[in-house]
Amino acid sequence: MGGEMITYQDLLEIGEEERNRIDFVRKVINQHKTTDLYRMAKIAEDYRKGKNKTIVDYQKLLYTVTGKAVPDNYSANYKIPSKFFKRFIVQETQFLLGNGIQWGGDTADRLGKDFESQLQKAAKDALAHGEAFGFMNFDHLDVFSLLEFAPLYDEENGSLRAGIRFWQIDASKPLRATLYEEDGYTEYIWKKREGNTINEDGQVYLPKRKYVQNIRESVADGTEIFDGEN
Repeated sequence: MGGEMITYQDLLEIGEEERNRIDFVRKVINQHKTTDLYRMAKIAEDYRKGKNKTIVDYQKLLYTVTGKAVPDNYSANYKIPSKFFKRFIVQETQFLLGNGIQWGGDTADRLGKDFESQLQKAAKDALAHGEAFGFMNFDHLDVFSLLEFAPLYDEENGSLRAGIRFWQIDASKPLRATLYEEDGYTEYIWKKREGNTINEDGQVYLPKRKYVQNIRESVADGTEIFDGEN
């Protein structure tokens, strides 16, 4: 399932035209949601929340004299899920990372005070979903789960060269996405409704900018970004 894999080289082929890049980002998100890996991660997340799919979906059946199966709507059919899967993940994570990590010099300060808790979050997501992604955002670590991040791998060496983080609080609300590239990131939005008009076309929410912004302040001009670096 999921169709042909979309890679980093596919991103390079579409060039810098924003209309093409908007369509590409939406295509990647849609394709990512159809993969077996994403589907299994959704099921695993339900288990982690105590929504045991096997139990919830189980249907007791009766058979007629002709052998036809029909739902058993008469006998008791209690369904009692558990959070064993979540407890197992927490225990394994604590076994691996519970003692913390020893750093030399000022490494711990440069990684940020929340680095180890974020690393544990990444471990829990990876154990549950099969993969998790870390983004070192200057002085702190951000963690993206497989349910919110579509990776773009290099066809030649298999490395992660770009990716798209996406989120939408409800099907009737806007879809937001951030395309992370080596030379900066771009934010996009698909608004479900503008006034009384439904709008499925995406647009650039924030043009590409570098990861580190250099700013200056003055009485006359206030605060402005004058340069950036990656």
